Amino acid sequence: MLVEVSGSSLRYDKSTKRNLYARYGVAEYWVIDVQGGRIFIYSEPAEDGYRQVAACAGDELVASRALPAIQIRVGSLFR
Repeated sequence: MLVEVSGSSLRYDKSTKRNLYARYGVAEYWVIDVQGGRIFIYSEPAEDGYRQVAACAGDELVASRALPAIQIRVGSLFR
């Protein structure tokens, strides 16, 4: 699992880096969008990108597939 905190590089993190991480088999990639108050969760890597993508915000509760016991309420990261 890899977590990226993105303040000014969101486009780069969600394209170039995402594709590289998928190609090299990073099982789960989270991009925390500081300006937008969201978390983008990418999972199921393949040669051409990630098969599963979720954009989460507000009161949504998210958990990593790799660490399911750890749950985060998205909005709590941006208070």
